[in-house]
Amino acid sequence: MKNNFFSAIQRKFKADFSGRYLGNILEHIAANRVEVIEPLLRSAPLENSKWSLKAVQGVTTEVAYLSDESRLNDREEGTDRRADLAIELDNGKKIAKILIEIKIKDGFLKGQLEEYIAWAQKRVENEDRAVVFLTAFPLTQTERKQIENCSRYVSHMYLSELTDGLRLNSKNSELISLFVDYLSHEGYAMFDLLSKSDEGDYLDCDSLLSFLVLTFLPHQSGKGKVSTAKKIMRGPVVFGSLVQNWQQVSDRLADLKLGAGRRPTIRYFPEQGISSFREEAEELDHATLLITRKKIRENKQWGRFWLTADTVLDDGVRMEWGQILEVHQGSRENDIDCSLYVVIRKRGFQYAGKVINLKNGILNENLYSVESFMDEILELMNEVKDQALLKYPELKGPLKW
Repeated sequence: MKNNFFSAIQRKFKADFSGRYLGNILEHIAANRVEVIEPLLRSAPLENSKWSLKAVQGVTTEVAYLSDESRLNDREEGTDRRADLAIELDNGKKIAKILIEIKIKDGFLKGQLEEYIAWAQKRVENEDRAVVFLTAFPLTQTERKQIENCSRYVSHMYLSELTDGLRLNSKNSELISLFVDYLSHEGYAMFDLLSKSDEGDYLDCDSLLSFLVLTFLPHQSGKGKVSTAKKIMRGPVVFGSLVQNWQQVSDRLADLKLGAGRRPTIRYFPEQGISSFREEAEELDHATLLITRKKIRENKQWGRFWLTADTVLDDGVRMEWGQILEVHQGSRENDIDCSLYVVIRKRGFQYAGKVINLKNGILNENLYSVESFMDEILELMNEVKDQALLKYPELKGPLKW
């Protein structure tokens, strides 16, 4: 994969400055394409919700927002209180300011969240104020509750939500498109399998098919198109990006929907379907290497990759969910089946479970939006929860979401 321009430059900076770096990117893109800040404007809980892009007067980085007294105290403590980005608005009748605090690889400093809330609450009749906290990963339960309790003044937005909001504009701007690619490349937003590859002459789903075919199936007529050198090299990268997607969706699902106190455990493993079975691996023989290698390929019939996630609920009950990618001999070139499953278990005992096949398989567009993907899994979780409670009503405590 080619290095994205923004990714290459970011590696020159310390991780502590990742939020300010992203703020600088937004500032400079906005100077040419102001629509890049439109999702942030829509997310900001200003009193007047009718502000438009035409009212934007400036987008600037590293803006001091505390009073002189507070800033003096912060200097004494060695803390620099500056917003990563500020959006200034003026519609001729009223002005407004939106502060954006970006958290990527760091968390909130002591008292920082409270200071932003206090700043926004000082809005007056002629000056509207709001704060948007833009983060790559879920907030703590305490932070989320603080923001929810002050939702008139502050809001929270994921980088994946920013990316979803920018995808439409990216079609009209190469610069915004490059920024969207950067967010996906860094794992801050969902990778979109349905887009063109970096080379631009084939789809990433073709590279994924190449990877799965070469992993699980013998070479066969009609599959040669998936075996070009570029696709072979990119296939594992595309698969890795889907694993990143799975991590993002599972993190958000566990945090926002299940109320889990920790990140879910993510795993992935292959399952090879073969026409004959050997209980033990045979020792390789120098004289028959070619025969052995050919026999392995001839025996391959189908294959699956399981992507799984699980988290512990109360009383040792586990919620497990997964995505399964599957290919078969004789499948059409773009036919990669995709299934979702949910299991409620405790140790080796399954209380309830269900698996569904997604329409259009891996090309199902719901797999490339965090919210849509979460909705698919959550709907399945609720079905399995109802099954479990019907037979085991004592699970009402652990299954409390």
